[in-house]
Amino acid sequence: MNADGVQDANEPGLADITIVLYNATDDTPVATTETDENGVYQFSELSPGSYYATVLNTTYYFSPVVDGGNQATANEDGPNGNTPTVEVSKGEVIDTWNVGLFQPVTVGNMVWLDSNANGVHDDDEPGLGGITVTLLDESGTPVDGEVQVTDPEGHYLFTGLNPGVYSVKYTVPADYIFSPSNPMSDAIDRSDPSAGDYAADIDDSGVAAPVELGAGSVDLTFDAGIFVPGKINGTIFIDQNGNGIRDPEETDGIEGATMILFNDDTKLSVAEAVTGPDGSYAFSSVQPGTYFVELLLPSADYVVSPIAEDGNRFDPAQDPAATAPVTINSGDDAVFDGGVYQFARAVLNLFDDANGNGIQDEGEGPYTSDGTINLYDPNSSDPSTPVASGPIEPDGTFTYELPPGNYTVEVVLNDPDAVFSPQDQGSDDTIDSDVDETGTVSVVLTSGEDSNVSAGVTTLPVVGPNCVFLDSNGNGLLDEGETPLSGVELELYHANGTLAAVTTSDENCFYRMVAPSVGDYFLRVVMPQDYELSPVVDGGNQISTNEDGTNSSPVVEFPLGFVEDSWNVAMYMPVSIGNKVWNDLDGDGLQDDGEPGIEGIVVNLNDNDGFQVATTTTDSAGNYLFEGITPGSYSIAFELPDGYAFTIPAKTTATINHPADGSYEYKDVTSDVDRETGSTPTFMILSGGTDLSRDAGMFLPVTINGTTWHDLNADGFRDAEEPILEGSTVTLFDADGDIVAGTSPQVVGESGVWSFEDLPPGCYTAEIQPPSGEWLLSPIPNEEDGEGQSTDFNPDDLKTGTVCLQSGASGDGSFDAGFYMPASVGDRVWFDSEPNGIQDFGEGPMNETISVKLYDSLGYLKGETETSAGGFYQFTGLRPGTYDVEFALPSTDFNFAIFKAGDNDALDSDASPKTGRARVTLQSGEINDDIDAGMMDASPYYPDW
Repeated sequence: MNADGVQDANEPGLADITIVLYNATDDTPVATTETDENGVYQFSELSPGSYYATVLNTTYYFSPVVDGGNQATANEDGPNGNTPTVEVSKGEVIDTWNVGLFQPVTVGNMVWLDSNANGVHDDDEPGLGGITVTLLDESGTPVDGEVQVTDPEGHYLFTGLNPGVYSVKYTVPADYIFSPSNPMSDAIDRSDPSAGDYAADIDDSGVAAPVELGAGSVDLTFDAGIFVPGKINGTIFIDQNGNGIRDPEETDGIEGATMILFNDDTKLSVAEAVTGPDGSYAFSSVQPGTYFVELLLPSADYVVSPIAEDGNRFDPAQDPAATAPVTINSGDDAVFDGGVYQFARAVLNLFDDANGNGIQDEGEGPYTSDGTINLYDPNSSDPSTPVASGPIEPDGTFTYELPPGNYTVEVVLNDPDAVFSPQDQGSDDTIDSDVDETGTVSVVLTSGEDSNVSAGVTTLPVVGPNCVFLDSNGNGLLDEGETPLSGVELELYHANGTLAAVTTSDENCFYRMVAPSVGDYFLRVVMPQDYELSPVVDGGNQISTNEDGTNSSPVVEFPLGFVEDSWNVAMYMPVSIGNKVWNDLDGDGLQDDGEPGIEGIVVNLNDNDGFQVATTTTDSAGNYLFEGITPGSYSIAFELPDGYAFTIPAKTTATINHPADGSYEYKDVTSDVDRETGSTPTFMILSGGTDLSRDAGMFLPVTINGTTWHDLNADGFRDAEEPILEGSTVTLFDADGDIVAGTSPQVVGESGVWSFEDLPPGCYTAEIQPPSGEWLLSPIPNEEDGEGQSTDFNPDDLKTGTVCLQSGASGDGSFDAGFYMPASVGDRVWFDSEPNGIQDFGEGPMNETISVKLYDSLGYLKGETETSAGGFYQFTGLRPGTYDVEFALPSTDFNFAIFKAGDNDALDSDASPKTGRARVTLQSGEINDDIDAGMMDASPYYPDW
């Protein structure tokens, strides 16, 4: 059973094993027998001679040969085994020919993706191929040669093993962890391949619990389920319109909301999180299972939005609001966003519009007649039933609190002769009438907002609502999908030709006017340029062109309260596409004044499938135009001249100051071209449309470079003898103060020159950091103080001024930098007892403290100090230049020593006897400790100097 070659107490004999005895002299068989039920066999009554036995075997392996145990050795050429050859003498008994046989051990099974981490291999959970499995012996050491990789179904199998204690080690990919062991793994038939797969007991290192296996054992319970932990996260956002969906403009989140993660099976909380400033939260390393999240709001002022697909997932009907349970499988990432809002208030004000102009003029009070206000939610399950309703108050108002959303306000008047004033008249929205001719208006209530709506009521005749529309097929009728025309001017005339009212069509095609009195009227339309009227048809267009070129309706009588709602206007126009190619000198993607068009650029018009349908070239102003084109989807492709690049897209926040084509429309003065493909996006143009916004900006790239040098005299100019300086770091910024895209800080090399190339035109600023802390930037000089290369970096902030470069320009000469190291000056004031103007051995300092001042070349005081006990002084941290060091005599009892005596500048006196000053010129980094002043007793005699 343990394959050690020794028959242990628990190891039974094997019956029915055939054994053949051979004469070893000629290999002839002598006798054949089989083992009994105890595995015993015997050959008796043998003649003396030489014998061996062959064990016939097709099922077992031979144990190792050991003294006192197995004596049969497996043959090399077959399954049988032979005993050793023995010489048997007369009367001798050979009883040591015992034979130990064993069956090999099999270990294995599979590795699978345990999606639900329950430790059970469910039907829909795939096996995992490619997982390395290593067989380990009793000591946990890998068995030589016993390493396998699971097949595509996740299976592996170690066969032909000796009995013993085994375990396996699984090497799984990063991020995977092992499923917990399943209790069923201890209750199943370990050798049954169809008994089911259950996760074994596996430690954190991937090693399964060892099992002792006897001969013939088949253990197929070494199973491993693995999975990747999931994640649950989301954002609690302020749902401004209360629709449960996070719209692009809804960017604010709720901070401080408590999120509680529950296991749906146990209904116990497993984790808590608190939303951050942006409203986000996250639960990471979530084990597969079924979960839901509860939302605890930080304030009672907020209400949870309705559940919406791809939006709010928290059910406001629950208290607290919670998500529906979701099952997290291996590696799943669930997002639970939540929308919250505050109630809004709708306030309606009705006024008596006595003159019918749609504006509540001074003296026009509230509308006090009876009526009803209804509020509808068009997105509700029953949009025809009001969500709020009530009478008009005596002061003409109606107020109601509602969740945010889109609502329709309906004013129902009991007076059959009353009509509503014109909508949106004048420029002051606080005093005009907001409802249309039916007394309705759509309002958008956002979270926490008060919305004020006004309605003017009159009884004058009304024209409208009528529609002005783009008649795509020219049949005079408003067909489905035909475009409204807004901004078309419409004039109401008395029959005698006197102008009575003027309006324009709104964005929905409608227009409405109130006649000033009863009488006969006709409508005149001011046709937009390039438009043509459709034919007059019943139920459609009612405007025709007159002989004088005007466009008008028939004359109609307007009695009090009359509504003329048949004067629809239909018109159409051809399709045109085009605009301009220009040299974007400043590279901002906008056509500015002074930026020229580019002539001769090939422009191709491509259809929706990319096939060219027309081509043209730009004129001298850079303009191009495709006319008479069939409506449809198109793109425009531009061919780029040599050396040019397409301009960068303009920022959507850009201020349009001087558009070259006179338009202030953003789309009309910006480049629409993809910089890589040279083509605009595909766009749709309907019948009668004109699209003159397809522009292409191009530019020649610009270069920005500079030189750094050692400014020995710190005058800001680079003199001939001043060497270059390497090691500074230059960073380039754009007009918004951001590091220029595609660049990184650049260290100046041994040439002293740095350069940023292939940049778009625009405004740039550079910042420079010196090679080390002891270097300082020279001041920016006045140009009249010198000539040639000068420093451009401000020493206060290490930056240049903003330099704007146009297309093809270079920033050479605007980004240079001179550096210097501070200098110092000093030495000693001594008592010249000799007196010979030279510091002789033994001459000490003045007994008195001497005042020393430093003046620059312009006479400005730059420093002041006093001598130390040894007579020493020093001024440090000085900018290179020329200075005067002034020494003050302590009293009239002293004079200055002889000036510049001897030939050793370190020992002579440098102070002028007349002024007490010594002039010195310092270069970058210079330390001059030779400026001395000797003083002596006053004397009637003083040698010439």
